[in-house]
This record gives sequence, C-alpha cells and structure tokens, in this order.
Amino acid sequence: MSRKVNINIECENCKKIYSIPFYASINPKVTPDIAKRFLNGDFSKAACPSCNHSNTVFEPVLYHDMKKELWIHVLALPLKSMSNEVFSEVTKNAVKRLFSGARAHSKMLGYENVKSYKYDIAYGIEDLKDGLIKADSGGSKKMKKLTENVHSAINESEDKIKNEDKKTAKGESKVKNKYISIAWFLFYLVAGTYFIVTSGWLLPVKIFIFIALVLILKSVAFSKK
Repeated sequence: MSRKVNINIECENCKKIYSIPFYASINPKVTPDIAKRFLNGDFSKAACPSCNHSNTVFEPVLYHDMKKELWIHVLALPLKSMSNEVFSEVTKNAVKRLFSGARAHSKMLGYENVKSYKYDIAYGIEDLKDGLIKADSGGSKKMKKLTENVHSAINESEDKIKNEDKKTAKGESKVKNKYISIAWFLFYLVAGTYFIVTSGWLLPVKIFIFIALVLILKSVAFSKK
C-alpha cells in the first residue's frame, strides 16, 4: 500500500518551517489514483501557509509497482545546483537505502517471491517515467546493473543467514550431546560405585577399581567425536 507520513519543510521565501502530508511510498496497484497524481507532479510542490510561496518538496519516494514487479527509489533533487561531489554522495546513500529496502522486502516475502523484481534509482519524476517505459522492454542499463547487484546482495545475505542457522544448530547439538554425556557419566558412576561398595573386595582393590571406572567413563563419555 501507499504509505502517508508527515514531514517538515522550510519555506524558500519566508524561511518558516511547516508540516505537510507526504507519500513516502506509492503502490500503483493498490492506490492507482495516488500513483497517477504522483506521476503528474502533484506532490512535488507545497504552498507555505504563511506566505503562500510554492515550495519544491525534495523528499525521496519509494515507487513499488507490485504488478510489474518494480522497486524504484525516486529522488527529488535540485540537480542543476548540485555539485558532482554532492550528487555522488546522494546517489551512494540512495543505493544503500535501495539495497536495505530490497533485503527487508525479500526477508518479509521470501526470496522466491521477489527474485523476478527489477530495481532502480530515478532522478526525478521524468526519469521515473522513462524508467517505467524501458522496464516493459527489459529495463535500462542502469536498472539492469542495479537489479543484478541487488539480487546478488540478497543472495549473499540469504546464504549468510543459512550458514549462521547451521552454526547455531550445530552449537545447540554439541551442548545437547554434552549434557547427555554428563548424564550417562553420572548414571554409570553411581551404579558402578554402588556395586564396588557393596562387593566383598578388599579396600585397596575397591579404590583401584573405582579410579579405573572413573577414568574409563570419563574417556568414553567426553571423547571428541
């Protein structure tokens, strides 16, 4: 579904900070009317309640098309006034958020249900529109590269989780076997001690047999497998 939140923005004219409702994620399958308005640019401007100045909303939006299986992180950026260094840093952070969101999505639904998804970053609504058109024919080079990297990262994460689960299960099995060994050791020790004490053997013989019993049981019960 489309997720609506409240955000604070600063007026470019009077510098007043005010709150506006904002769609942080948009799902055209669930809320097609909201998606249509977003693609028309209806949410890219917000009038200041103090001076009525129309401010540009520079907030990222997740465009999640469940029908076309697209996961696109849309950036609203003042590209003309942005240096190459800032642009590079913004893109880097966007990629991190894209990967993080994709992993969470995969974990929630299971990788089998998201393995055919395409992933991309769009620099503004026009770039998003262009990406949506190209997605129907396989996607742009940027989309294909990001999709490949995201799926690779998800698979690595899945393998890591599986390996950690195996290690945990192995560790639990070792602990369980250890307690079982201790239980058998104590059982045979008590039984053997009772037999030795109630026998008619001489005391030195009893002591010798008891020590031998302890060493044998210890060797058998706690030997490494």
